[in-house]
Amino acid sequence: MKKQKFRYVARQHIPMPYVPIRLFNNNFLIQAVALVDTGSSTNVLPYQLGIDLGFVWDDTKATIPLGGNVNSLAIPISISAIIGFLDPVELIFAWSSNDIPPLILGQIDFFTEYRVCFYQDLGYFEITAR
Repeated sequence: MKKQKFRYVARQHIPMPYVPIRLFNNNFLIQAVALVDTGSSTNVLPYQLGIDLGFVWDDTKATIPLGGNVNSLAIPISISAIIGFLDPVELIFAWSSNDIPPLILGQIDFFTEYRVCFYQDLGYFEITAR
């Protein structure tokens, strides 16, 4: 199994588990930074990143209610993703009608595809492909 270590990134003086991610949809590619969020029930893609990936917003497909800081409706979409230098996987995202950052990797289905171990006291976390 492939695995990779990532250092915590300080945001407003708080160390947070952010990872580099590349997202692919047809001929579109974006590079971003995503928050690995154990408290999020789903992966969340901000509105503008979906547009940058060539998706077209359709209110009739917005069937997922998002809570928390996002508090909007979302469209379920599948995107090819590469975390760091690990192999590509297909991830399901809730594409939000709001453009509230960050890109979030949550329980469905990031934590299904990867095993994540947090070592905050040591300043890093590790992601292992399943």
